[in-house]
Amino acid sequence: MTVFKQNKTQCYGIEFPDICNYFPNHTMECIRELFRMIGCDPDIGELPLKNYNATNLGFIHKDFTKIKNEADTDSLSSLSLESCYGPTYFNITPDVTVKFVIDQLTFEESVEACRKDNALLIYKISNSTMQEKIETKLSTASQFGASDWWLGLDDVDVEGELLWSSGHKLRDGDYNNWEPTMPPTHPDKDCAVIDEYIDWKWRMDDCDVPRSFICQAVTCGSPVRFDPDETRADASLCDPECPPHHSCNNGTCVCSELFYHYNCSWVSGMDAALEEKIFNKNLVFFQQKANWADANEFCEGIGGTLAMPKTKSRHDYIYEKMMEVGLNITKASWLGMHDLDNDGQWQFMDGEAVNLPPVFKSKEGS
Repeated sequence: MTVFKQNKTQCYGIEFPDICNYFPNHTMECIRELFRMIGCDPDIGELPLKNYNATNLGFIHKDFTKIKNEADTDSLSSLSLESCYGPTYFNITPDVTVKFVIDQLTFEESVEACRKDNALLIYKISNSTMQEKIETKLSTASQFGASDWWLGLDDVDVEGELLWSSGHKLRDGDYNNWEPTMPPTHPDKDCAVIDEYIDWKWRMDDCDVPRSFICQAVTCGSPVRFDPDETRADASLCDPECPPHHSCNNGTCVCSELFYHYNCSWVSGMDAALEEKIFNKNLVFFQQKANWADANEFCEGIGGTLAMPKTKSRHDYIYEKMMEVGLNITKASWLGMHDLDNDGQWQFMDGEAVNLPPVFKSKEGS
């Protein structure tokens, strides 16, 4: 039974917003306030599409509570996280960090939206396991009118030459999930979507149609051929991809400054931006850019290793000197840590395990 007390609608022990009636019809202002009362944010989240005037507030409250509980406990099996709190990055696999955006944009607008996060449209669906994780995540997509989603895959530049947003080609033999009756060869459809109505298989479509999309953060575990703040045209990608110790410059593979001629295999002699002897170590700072593998090989080639900040004092000192010599302008600098042997199990270059989150040693050690 509905009881009115002090201008508040109460029923079954639940106190509803003042602006609501327990029975239909309901205003959207009431529905949004109820969503907020549950603990979700209707301003950045997404309400499910449904006829709210077909039921009373008690059942709507039950639906919203389910969304809130799922958002707080399970980011992988539905879009409840995004519905309640808005688009949020999370690890869908140990080395793939993604954000599902229910709002609908054109392909190019989606590209730009991801780039603002230092991310790209999703570019790593390299096996059926990843495909299945995306399908599971999108199992509730129809509740939000989001039946198809942009992938970071297109043939805008050259018809029939499919490129992931990372700059890597989709080659014969690579994993794909194309709908067999819709091969990716349509001359007027240049951008790929994953579509609920064909069992979450892939198809090509018009790039100018607004759709939901998936951003993928650029990480060491998911390398790309150019930075997110570059466009593909800026990157002038080389094909085939460049050999070790090379980078692509205006479509030509160029040997890194860190290495020498003779097939770009010898470590170069370079002036350091700063060299300091401290902590019983020689710390040498270089301003030249390189990927992690090349930086590591260069350090080993000059008789050292990438820096290992095992104590807070060493970490703080390295950071202070980075700022001093301007290494912050490159956004980040490589350190001597990796999880190459086992995803998620980080270690220093000498094999010692890294505590995550960092728990620094209290005293200076090796």
